[in-house]
Amino acid sequence: MKGLLTHWNIGNVQLLEHRKNIKKFIFEGSTFFLKERKGTSSWERTEEYRITQYLIMNGINVETPLLNISGEPYVKGDGNFYSLYASLEGNPLQVCKEACCGQFIRIGEYLSRFHLALGKCPFEQSTRVWDVFNYSKSWLSEAAPELSMWAAEVYGEISTYELIYKQLPLQLVHSDVHVRNFLWRKDGSIGLVDFERIRLAPRIGDLAYIITSLLRNSNSPMDFHHLHSQMKELIRGYTYNQGLSDEESVLLPHLVILFLLQYTLYYSQLGFVKASIFHKNSVEYLISDKEYLEALTVH
Repeated sequence: MKGLLTHWNIGNVQLLEHRKNIKKFIFEGSTFFLKERKGTSSWERTEEYRITQYLIMNGINVETPLLNISGEPYVKGDGNFYSLYASLEGNPLQVCKEACCGQFIRIGEYLSRFHLALGKCPFEQSTRVWDVFNYSKSWLSEAAPELSMWAAEVYGEISTYELIYKQLPLQLVHSDVHVRNFLWRKDGSIGLVDFERIRLAPRIGDLAYIITSLLRNSNSPMDFHHLHSQMKELIRGYTYNQGLSDEESVLLPHLVILFLLQYTLYYSQLGFVKASIFHKNSVEYLISDKEYLEALTVH
């Protein structure tokens, strides 16, 4: 780490945390994150800097890479890319069963402004497309025997909405909008971090993904009904400045189920039986939960 940090003129540091591909440390009284980015390119890391700077200039509080002494937003070493970030002020959102004092309304409002800004941000033709249906198909081909028939049946039902997804307009999206990536300040303002995989997709993908992450924070699918108010608040906040189209409204609850199906197959492939069973049960619960459909379609 020390050798990498010299590219940003950073010397002695105090390491606070090391988890997966992220190192958190203090230097001269300020907190930073050094993030290892695998399976990426110099173009993608430069795009992350360009797009996040664009968002900041448009009043959206986001994490952005720091330029090194060579004027680049990354350093390459050992075949991987490393980017350095100054810590954003705020704490991760705490999800509770009760309505969180309008937090999810504000999260929805923030995400709406975020998408409005991203929708005006120019993008390159080489930007990757987030095709969630084809991605799911790739997981189906690798499903474990005990899940393959069930997964194919679930996907067959959801695939009827694929045409709607493909007909919606594309724009830049975060594609990893989960609750842990939002930072909450005491004054109620919000920040968003981790722009590793910026993609082109219908904006509804981000909204479905954060709802998926909200459900995944539960201990059991039986707790999902406690989250209906948070989901309704999120959509209310999101639609305050821009409403959902009829197509987006119809698609949203089914995209959430599709993401949960992907997680089921992902954890099964890794051998994480408990996590795979939780997500499988989640899919089955939501398919039969009329209140869930109402929570996401009535707004």
